[in-house]
Amino acid sequence: MKLALRTKLFIFGWCLVLIPLLTLSFYSYYKIKQAAFRTAQADTLQLAKTLAVLVKENLSAHLSTAKGVSLVDEIKSAAKGDKNAATQASHYLKNFVKTTGNIHEVGFVTDSKGIIVADSADGGYVNISVSDRHYWKTAISGKPNVGNMVISKKTKQPVLPLCVPIYDSKGDIIGTLALVLKASYLMEIVSGTKVGQTGYAYMIDNKGLIMAHPDPSLIMKLNVMKYKGLETLGQHMLSGKPGTCRYNFRSVDKIASYAPVGLNGWAIGVTQPEKEFYAIAYKIRNAVVIIALIFIVLSGIGVFIFARTITEPIMRIARGLTDSADQVTLASENVSASSQSLAEMSSEQAASIEETSSALEEMSSMTKSNTENAKQAFEMMKKTLDEVNNVQKAVNEMQESMSEIAEASEETQRIIKTI
Repeated sequence: MKLALRTKLFIFGWCLVLIPLLTLSFYSYYKIKQAAFRTAQADTLQLAKTLAVLVKENLSAHLSTAKGVSLVDEIKSAAKGDKNAATQASHYLKNFVKTTGNIHEVGFVTDSKGIIVADSADGGYVNISVSDRHYWKTAISGKPNVGNMVISKKTKQPVLPLCVPIYDSKGDIIGTLALVLKASYLMEIVSGTKVGQTGYAYMIDNKGLIMAHPDPSLIMKLNVMKYKGLETLGQHMLSGKPGTCRYNFRSVDKIASYAPVGLNGWAIGVTQPEKEFYAIAYKIRNAVVIIALIFIVLSGIGVFIFARTITEPIMRIARGLTDSADQVTLASENVSASSQSLAEMSSEQAASIEETSSALEEMSSMTKSNTENAKQAFEMMKKTLDEVNNVQKAVNEMQESMSEIAEASEETQRIIKTI
């Protein structure tokens, strides 16, 4: 199907506007998307580092507080086995836990064998042994420490113990003091941080086990090193270096920035769905698309008007040419009629020529017959000529003989005359 000139001009003009516009739009979107990713990556990475520092400083501060509490005389006496001092120590710890804002599950004192002798829970933990806990073993060896998150033997809830050694006046270790933080404390610091619309922060221990997460059901249950699809993320987070990693969790593509806490090999992660990472780029893309569509419509109208301005004079000329063509067509019809008459005359001439051709064929036949007769006459003349030549030859021979006879006669006459 042939397109009208106006349509061709419209399409050509629109393409001149549309192709550069689309090229520029896609290129701009690509560059903006890259810039948005770098910006979001830098922001989330900085947030992960900030949270890591915040967690470390908070826990270090609580550890320093525990060291201070371990210096209280009632605490020392309770660790030595003084029951009256243990009662006073329990009262002291209860008031301490209350004044710190209920962030602790319990505070307790153990003797040198790991048996709890005083607590802040009205004796609810007394006589429980924690000698199998790593944090107690580390503290009794003389090292204040923040332990890994464990499940409380009393409440069966995840808790974070901070444990320090208790020294007597001679500098000997006589027991330990533990301040046990609730898991919700870490959740307030870490998981309470919101990123974008659905992004969040979380923390893992040195084995990849979740310590803080907006979903409490995952704490102490999900291990990123063993969960399908999170293994690579876990390896990066436990590498001890900050960075960014793409991964898929529960069928959602995500991007996480992470940073080491600097305690026990823990790491903080800040994650967002990938689509939120590019949220700014998508908004700019949508704005560019709307502007481009408006510009395309306006340019289409402009090109249409321009094409119409050009094609109107051409159409007038075309209409004039069409009228001329109609006249030429009429003249052609007249010529065609004349040609028809001429064709009829040609047919008559052809019939005459056909008759002439028949006569010529008869003449040709007669000519052919005459040619045969002439050929036979030629053969006869050739034979006659041969016979004439033979006769001529005989005559010549006869003449030669007569000449010889004449010469002989003359010789005879001379001889006779001589005689």
